[in-house]
Amino acid sequence: MKKSLFQSLIRIIGFSCMSILGQLLLVGSSYANDELIDVSGTVTSSNGEHIPGVSILVKGTFVGTVTDLDGNYSLNVPNEDDILVFSSIGYLTQEVPLNGRAVIDIVMAEDVQGLDEVVVVGYGTQKKVNVIGS
Repeated sequence: MKKSLFQSLIRIIGFSCMSILGQLLLVGSSYANDELIDVSGTVTSSNGEHIPGVSILVKGTFVGTVTDLDGNYSLNVPNEDDILVFSSIGYLTQEVPLNGRAVIDIVMAEDVQGLDEVVVVGYGTQKKVNVIGS
């Protein structure tokens, strides 16, 4: 009898602690979201083409995103004075200060020297049947 009463008491206390912890997490996360700033824009190349897969990071943090197929991005940054770092293979990395702006469109300059250094090496075998098809 005492054992089952004790187990029931432990379950009630555990459930109460988990409930309180969950409420604190919800309050904390909603508090943090009020402080974030929405930044969006488009990343294009020097000839006007949209660049997919560009990495955008808030400098000095792990907050970031990647552009979609149309070169668009959207990011929540913690501070309006942060610096965004735009990087992609084949393009020069750019650091752009927000300066309180909510829309930042970037034109990426090509890194011609970096492309000359790329070497692709492949090893393996394939049956002729797997390579040729009609």
